[in-house]
Amino acid sequence: MKWQKKLRGQPVLYWVSRHMSTWSTVAFNLAVLINVIVASFYPFEGAKELDPRLSGLSWALMLVSLAAVVLAPRPSSMRALSCACILRLMSWLGLQPTLWLLGTVNVAISTVHLVSIVGNHGTFARSLGHMLSDMELLYHICLLAVCALGLVGHPLFYSVLLLDVLYQEETLLNVIKSVTRNGRSIILTAVLALILVYLFSIVAFLFFRDDFLIEVDSRAIQNVPQVAGPEGDPPCLEGFCDASERPNSSEKDDSG
Repeated sequence: MKWQKKLRGQPVLYWVSRHMSTWSTVAFNLAVLINVIVASFYPFEGAKELDPRLSGLSWALMLVSLAAVVLAPRPSSMRALSCACILRLMSWLGLQPTLWLLGTVNVAISTVHLVSIVGNHGTFARSLGHMLSDMELLYHICLLAVCALGLVGHPLFYSVLLLDVLYQEETLLNVIKSVTRNGRSIILTAVLALILVYLFSIVAFLFFRDDFLIEVDSRAIQNVPQVAGPEGDPPCLEGFCDASERPNSSEKDDSG
């Protein structure tokens, strides 16, 4: 009660703490959008510019989603407007600047969310040992660290943020708890995972095997040293001459 009275005496912290669930939802949606961009365009060397036709599409989506927000303000229309704005930024700024901007916003929102958790729990009014024992606080500190690693380190760190879906969806968390109740459930779940991976690998081999063919550079083949073959035979690459192409060596073995 004392902390609640102190919290009401600080209007900014009180307003931030009241919208804790909103900050959590916004941070998770940003993480999903960032991972969609990374999964679609990584590595970014060959995709510095998007198709110019996306510019007109982004404007159209922005107008339609803005009209939907004005006429029927719903979370789905807000998400559509956000996606349209991000698509517009991608066609205007480029992929990597947009990713850096979204990463910066994600770090800021995650920081605000962490402050709202501290405000609701009254963490600063407690001892250091109690702060270190607050698992929810430590969890969100780790999420903030992952956001920072994705921004200043490597964008693939953002994939770890998708695990926050376990915290967002209580139903999924209950399913995992029921699956991992005992050793037999864990083993059966692992067997099911292996079966699914096996099936996905078969589908990938049948439909996407041509995408994994590696082109050989002709200059690398030209730089390989060649060994002169017997008279009348073309030279062969060093280390790739077959025994049948070396009659002299077989004759020496017979004479020996």
